[in-house]
Amino acid sequence: MRPAAHTAIACCVLSLACAGAAVKPVVTPVKPAGDALLVLPGFGYSRAGEQAFRSLAGPMAADGVDLYVPTFVARGGLEQSRARLRRFIRDSRLDRYAHVHVFAFIAGGWAFNPIVGTEALPNLSTVVYDRSPYQERAPRVARDTLPLLAWVKFGPVIFDVARTPYPPAVAPGIHFGVMVETVPTSFIRRFARAA
Repeated sequence: MRPAAHTAIACCVLSLACAGAAVKPVVTPVKPAGDALLVLPGFGYSRAGEQAFRSLAGPMAADGVDLYVPTFVARGGLEQSRARLRRFIRDSRLDRYAHVHVFAFIAGGWAFNPIVGTEALPNLSTVVYDRSPYQERAPRVARDTLPLLAWVKFGPVIFDVARTPYPPAVAPGIHFGVMVETVPTSFIRRFARAA
Protein backbone atom coordinates (compact mmCIF):
# COMPACT_ATOMS: atom_id res chain seq x y z
CA MET A 1 0.00 0.00 0.00
CA ARG A 2 1.13 3.53 -0.66
CA PRO A 3 1.71 5.96 2.27
CA ALA A 4 -1.30 8.02 1.16
CA ALA A 5 -3.51 4.94 1.43
CA HIS A 6 -2.20 4.24 4.93
CA THR A 7 -2.88 7.82 5.90
CA ALA A 8 -6.44 7.60 4.60
CA ILE A 9 -7.06 4.31 6.42
CA ALA A 10 -5.59 5.67 9.65
CA CYS A 11 -7.74 8.81 9.40
CA CYS A 12 -10.92 6.80 8.93
CA VAL A 13 -10.16 4.41 11.79
CA LEU A 14 -9.12 7.21 14.11
CA SER A 15 -12.15 9.35 13.38
CA LEU A 16 -14.36 6.52 14.58
CA ALA A 17 -12.47 6.21 17.86
CA CYS A 18 -11.60 9.74 18.90
CA ALA A 19 -13.87 10.26 21.93
CA GLY A 20 -13.09 8.97 25.39
CA ALA A 21 -10.09 8.81 27.72
CA ALA A 22 -6.99 10.97 27.80
CA VAL A 23 -4.32 10.77 25.12
CA LYS A 24 -1.64 8.13 25.65
CA PRO A 25 1.53 7.43 23.66
CA VAL A 26 1.17 4.39 21.47
CA VAL A 27 4.01 3.63 19.11
CA THR A 28 7.71 4.35 18.89
CA PRO A 29 9.16 3.04 15.63
CA VAL A 30 12.23 0.84 15.76
CA LYS A 31 13.98 2.19 12.66
CA PRO A 32 13.53 5.26 10.50
CA ALA A 33 11.82 4.96 7.14
CA GLY A 34 11.19 7.16 4.16
CA ASP A 35 7.89 8.46 5.51
CA ALA A 36 6.41 9.16 8.93
CA LEU A 37 2.81 9.72 9.96
CA LEU A 38 2.41 11.98 12.98
CA VAL A 39 -1.06 11.67 14.51
CA LEU A 40 -2.07 14.47 16.87
CA PRO A 41 -5.03 13.43 19.01
CA GLY A 42 -7.06 15.98 20.89
CA PHE A 43 -8.92 16.02 24.16
CA GLY A 44 -10.86 12.79 23.75
CA TYR A 45 -9.19 9.54 22.80
CA SER A 46 -10.57 6.14 23.69
CA ARG A 47 -9.08 2.72 24.36
CA ALA A 48 -10.46 1.70 20.96
CA GLY A 49 -8.42 4.51 19.41
CA GLU A 50 -5.29 3.27 21.14
CA GLN A 51 -5.94 -0.25 19.82
CA ALA A 52 -6.50 1.13 16.34
CA PHE A 53 -3.10 2.83 16.43
CA ARG A 54 -1.44 -0.36 17.64
CA SER A 55 -3.08 -2.42 14.90
CA LEU A 56 -1.97 0.01 12.18
CA ALA A 57 1.63 0.49 13.31
CA GLY A 58 2.95 -2.90 12.13
CA PRO A 59 1.42 -2.96 8.64
CA MET A 60 2.36 0.68 8.10
CA ALA A 61 5.97 0.03 9.15
CA ALA A 62 6.12 -2.95 6.80
CA ASP A 63 5.23 -0.58 3.98
CA GLY A 64 7.82 2.00 5.01
CA VAL A 65 5.72 4.41 7.08
CA ASP A 66 6.51 4.90 10.77
CA LEU A 67 3.65 5.94 13.02
CA TYR A 68 4.12 8.48 15.81
CA VAL A 69 1.40 9.37 18.32
CA PRO A 70 2.73 11.80 20.92
CA THR A 71 1.22 12.73 24.25
CA PHE A 72 1.41 16.48 23.91
CA VAL A 73 -1.80 18.01 25.28
CA ALA A 74 -0.63 19.53 28.56
CA ARG A 75 -2.85 20.53 31.45
CA GLY A 76 -0.69 23.64 31.82
CA GLY A 77 -2.05 25.24 28.68
CA LEU A 78 -1.77 25.62 24.94
CA GLU A 79 1.76 27.05 25.01
CA GLN A 80 2.97 24.12 27.12
CA SER A 81 1.24 21.73 24.68
CA ARG A 82 3.02 23.39 21.76
CA ALA A 83 6.34 23.15 23.59
CA ARG A 84 5.78 19.44 24.26
CA LEU A 85 4.92 18.86 20.62
CA ARG A 86 8.04 20.68 19.40
CA ARG A 87 10.15 18.66 21.86
CA PHE A 88 8.56 15.40 20.66
CA ILE A 89 9.27 16.31 17.02
CA ARG A 90 12.89 17.14 17.88
CA ASP A 91 13.49 14.13 20.17
CA SER A 92 11.90 11.72 17.66
CA ARG A 93 14.15 13.16 14.98
CA LEU A 94 11.32 13.52 12.49
CA ASP A 95 13.61 15.68 10.37
CA ARG A 96 15.43 12.49 9.25
CA TYR A 97 12.43 11.35 7.18
CA ALA A 98 11.99 12.18 3.52
CA HIS A 99 8.34 13.09 4.15
CA VAL A 100 6.30 13.72 7.28
CA HIS A 101 2.52 13.53 7.04
CA VAL A 102 0.32 14.84 9.85
CA PHE A 103 -3.22 13.95 10.85
CA ALA A 104 -4.45 16.46 13.43
CA PHE A 105 -7.60 16.27 15.47
CA ILE A 106 -9.08 19.55 16.69
CA ALA A 107 -6.78 20.29 19.65
CA GLY A 108 -3.92 18.89 17.59
CA GLY A 109 -4.50 21.59 14.97
CA TRP A 110 -4.50 24.33 17.61
CA ALA A 111 -1.14 23.09 18.89
CA PHE A 112 0.41 22.17 15.54
CA ASN A 113 -0.48 25.02 13.17
CA PRO A 114 2.05 27.53 14.58
CA ILE A 115 4.76 24.94 13.83
CA VAL A 116 3.82 24.66 10.13
CA GLY A 117 6.35 26.39 7.91
CA THR A 118 9.04 26.55 10.60
CA GLU A 119 12.39 24.81 10.86
CA ALA A 120 10.84 22.23 13.22
CA LEU A 121 9.51 20.17 10.30
CA PRO A 122 11.34 21.08 7.08
CA ASN A 123 10.14 17.84 5.47
CA LEU A 124 6.42 18.34 6.15
CA SER A 125 4.50 17.14 3.10
CA THR A 126 0.86 16.67 4.06
CA VAL A 127 -1.49 17.87 6.78
CA VAL A 128 -4.99 16.46 7.12
CA TYR A 129 -7.26 18.05 9.70
CA ASP A 130 -10.14 16.33 11.42
CA ARG A 131 -12.54 19.25 11.91
CA SER A 132 -16.09 19.48 13.18
CA PRO A 133 -18.42 22.44 13.43
CA TYR A 134 -19.97 20.75 16.46
CA GLN A 135 -16.89 19.51 18.27
CA GLU A 136 -14.95 22.72 17.84
CA ARG A 137 -17.55 24.32 20.08
CA ALA A 138 -16.89 21.76 22.87
CA PRO A 139 -14.10 23.68 24.69
CA ARG A 140 -16.22 26.84 24.83
CA VAL A 141 -19.33 24.91 25.86
CA ALA A 142 -17.35 23.13 28.60
CA ARG A 143 -15.91 26.44 29.79
CA ASP A 144 -19.32 28.12 29.88
CA THR A 145 -21.51 25.29 31.21
CA LEU A 146 -19.20 23.14 33.36
CA PRO A 147 -16.15 25.25 34.15
CA LEU A 148 -15.13 23.43 37.34
CA LEU A 149 -15.46 19.96 35.83
CA ALA A 150 -13.66 21.08 32.65
CA TRP A 151 -10.80 22.48 34.73
CA VAL A 152 -10.58 19.32 36.87
CA LYS A 153 -10.50 17.02 33.82
CA PHE A 154 -8.36 19.03 31.39
CA GLY A 155 -6.85 21.96 33.26
CA PRO A 156 -6.25 25.41 31.76
CA VAL A 157 -5.53 24.02 28.27
CA ILE A 158 -9.23 23.63 27.45
CA PHE A 159 -9.82 27.26 28.45
CA ASP A 160 -6.90 28.34 26.23
CA VAL A 161 -8.40 26.53 23.23
CA ALA A 162 -11.84 28.01 24.01
CA ARG A 163 -10.56 31.59 23.90
CA THR A 164 -7.82 31.30 21.24
CA PRO A 165 -8.81 31.89 17.61
CA TYR A 166 -7.91 28.99 15.34
CA PRO A 167 -4.38 29.67 14.05
CA PRO A 168 -4.30 29.15 10.28
CA ALA A 169 -1.47 27.15 8.75
CA VAL A 170 -0.03 28.51 5.56
CA ALA A 171 3.10 27.22 3.87
CA PRO A 172 4.10 26.70 0.24
CA GLY A 173 4.60 23.16 -0.99
CA ILE A 174 2.51 21.47 1.71
CA HIS A 175 -0.70 19.67 0.81
CA PHE A 176 -3.58 20.42 3.15
CA GLY A 177 -6.78 18.44 3.51
CA VAL A 178 -9.83 18.49 5.75
CA MET A 179 -12.00 15.65 6.96
CA VAL A 180 -15.25 16.94 8.47
CA GLU A 181 -16.96 15.03 11.27
CA THR A 182 -20.72 15.36 11.11
CA VAL A 183 -21.79 13.30 14.13
CA PRO A 184 -21.49 15.10 17.47
CA THR A 185 -20.26 13.35 20.59
CA SER A 186 -22.59 12.69 23.51
CA PHE A 187 -21.22 15.80 25.27
CA ILE A 188 -22.23 18.09 22.41
CA ARG A 189 -25.58 16.33 22.01
CA ARG A 190 -26.20 16.93 25.72
CA PHE A 191 -25.41 20.63 25.35
CA ALA A 192 -26.74 21.07 21.82
CA ARG A 193 -28.48 24.36 22.61
CA ALA A 194 -25.25 25.89 23.95
CA ALA A 195 -23.27 24.55 20.99
